[in-house]
Amino acid sequence: MKAGIRVRDCLRRSSRFFEENRRQAFKPVSLLVIAVILWISGLVMLSDARDKSGRVILQEERFTKFLAAAAAYRDIGPRDDLDNANLDDKDPVSVLSSIIERLELRDSLVQMSSGSTGVSLQLEGLFSSELSMFLQETERTGLFADAAEISTLLDQGERLFTASFHFGERP
Repeated sequence: MKAGIRVRDCLRRSSRFFEENRRQAFKPVSLLVIAVILWISGLVMLSDARDKSGRVILQEERFTKFLAAAAAYRDIGPRDDLDNANLDDKDPVSVLSSIIERLELRDSLVQMSSGSTGVSLQLEGLFSSELSMFLQETERTGLFADAAEISTLLDQGERLFTASFHFGERP
């Protein structure tokens, strides 16, 4: 009981003091409020700057890794078995067959046909890595896909690709 009375008495005294010295108390209180607002805004800006700095560093690291991968891919150079083959010397059907054999995509091959305008090829059930390797190999051997249709399928939670290509004359 006595503690409650003491607190009430203290609050009454402080409110009387602020009422009597309103002008004198206003300046320090307003300065305190301004200082707190400036301090909080400074912390927010500092946090934001650190976040942006971290993002820039992450993007720089990713770009450096990308450049390293691109340089490594460029440094691979041509392969001896098919990369040096000239399409004038080999039939595009045999080149595509060789690529499909080497990448073990026989089970994914749906159709391959040759016509006067080029070779049509359809593959299905490819993982992204298999499709990527197939595209890299066709590029290395000098085949040019003048038309392509690639679609995705979800099979038991896995994303598989179906791809149809038409390989024609180089432009």
